[in-house]
Amino acid sequence: MSEPFGPQAESELLAQTEMVFEPKDLDLLSFAVSRVPELWIGTWAAKRRRELGLIYPFEDPDDLIKLLAGKDFVGSGYRIRPKDVTRYFPAVFFPVRSDRDLIRKVRISLVRADTEYALLKSQEFGSGFILKDGKQ
Repeated sequence: MSEPFGPQAESELLAQTEMVFEPKDLDLLSFAVSRVPELWIGTWAAKRRRELGLIYPFEDPDDLIKLLAGKDFVGSGYRIRPKDVTRYFPAVFFPVRSDRDLIRKVRISLVRADTEYALLKSQEFGSGFILKDGKQ
């Protein structure tokens, strides 16, 4: 087996499973992905890249911001503005090399944003989280 993570390892792992989907299963896959908003948005981003004809690799946040086409993304419980891309999609995520890479990194970025939001809310309302300053 190749490296423990990455497209080659993923392909080898999928080859060892019985989870093979066909075009007739699109409705099932669409439903499953829609239950996980972070994956749904990542998949939308990859679809949007195809629609706009953008080519990988994406080297910086400006390449990702092109996916928004000058508008905020609103959907699946999220509002994503260009400044959010810069804030939550860290430099270490670049370059983005493929649709799979984009979907993974969008998901991680959204989870990161959710975590920050939850911590801010816990500080505001006191949910039992211990924050850096020692307060609840």
